Amino acid sequence: MKKGKKHFQFFFQNKLLITIFFIGLLSNLTAWVIFWLGLDFDKTALILHYNSFFGIDRIAVNSEHRKFLEIFFVPVSGLLIMLVNFILGGFLIFSGKKNSIINNFEKNNLNKINISILGGYFIFFTGLILQIVIFVYAIAIVLVNR
Repeated sequence: MKKGKKHFQFFFQNKLLITIFFIGLLSNLTAWVIFWLGLDFDKTALILHYNSFFGIDRIAVNSEHRKFLEIFFVPVSGLLIMLVNFILGGFLIFSGKKNSIINNFEKNNLNKINISILGGYFIFFTGLILQIVIFVYAIAIVLVNR
C-alpha cells in the first residue's frame, strides 16, 4: 500500500506528467465544445469525413432515434484511448521503478533511466498527440459542415 501511495505522489509531483494529462484532457473537452457550439444539429445530415481525392465518404443522418450519435464517436473513443494510454503509461513508469531510479530521474541523470520509464513517457505523449489530432478533427468537421 505504501508503494502505491508513493507512486501516486510521484505522479502528482512530476510536472511533465500532470501537464501532459491536463493538456490532453483540455484538448478533448475543447473538441466536445467545438462540436456542441459549431454544428447545427437541426440539419438532416452532417458530413463526418471529407477526402479531397474521393470527396464525401461518411455522412451522419439525423433521425428520431439517433440524433447524430456518430459525431461523438471520435471524442468518446479518444477519451477512452487517452485513459488506457495513461493507465498503461503509469503502469510502465511506476511498476518496475526503484527508489534509486526515481532519485536519478529527479536529479536529471538520464543515462540510468529504465527503458520501461521511457516507454511509459512515450505512451503518455502518444495520448496527448491523439487528443490534439481529435481537436483538429473537430475543427475540420465544423468547417466542412458550414
